[in-house]
Amino acid sequence: MRFPFVKDSIPFICVTSISFIFFALAGFAILSLISILLLLFFIIFFRDPERTTPHLKDAIIAPADGKIISIERDKDIEGKRFQKISIFMSIWDVHVNRIPFGGMVKDIEYRPGRFLTAYKDEASESNEQNIVDIDSHNGHRIRVVQVAGIFARRIVCWLKRGEIVKAGQRLGVIRFGSRVDLFLPEHSEIIRQVGEKVKAGRDIIGYLK
Repeated sequence: MRFPFVKDSIPFICVTSISFIFFALAGFAILSLISILLLLFFIIFFRDPERTTPHLKDAIIAPADGKIISIERDKDIEGKRFQKISIFMSIWDVHVNRIPFGGMVKDIEYRPGRFLTAYKDEASESNEQNIVDIDSHNGHRIRVVQVAGIFARRIVCWLKRGEIVKAGQRLGVIRFGSRVDLFLPEHSEIIRQVGEKVKAGRDIIGYLK
């Protein structure tokens, strides 16, 4: 069986667990309560549930848990036209990100930046972020951007350039509270709307055309 939490959670869970035991044995009730509440928070935040990914032809899978806050139909990147879908992850959502479509990791680029509220549109341009470009098996370019938020101070990516990936595979994690921007080819069919909530690795965002 897999460890039910991301490995980045181990230091947080260990420290708060030890703190709780120490304060409880020492008789510090308030500090014990704070420690156990923090422990519960880290367990919930860093959870990493198994997901069943639908394997339908040309289906694009949600890369993040959360609420779709914007869909831009005509976005220019390096002379190519894309559709951009932004998903906001609240602090209570699962923060493990996943691959939206199978292919090869063409490039990974980390960009330092600010820590504006991830819900704002300008966060996509100004905030710290990690960009993952995937070349699909049928010749399309798909981009996943992990964007830090006001509380997110670390972006983790588990992929390597040249790696072959499949839809639903774990991509990385962001802590604590953030967004993921998904860039799809301009002719892709998007079946979701702004305001809908999706689950990473499970829900279909649209289809490549």
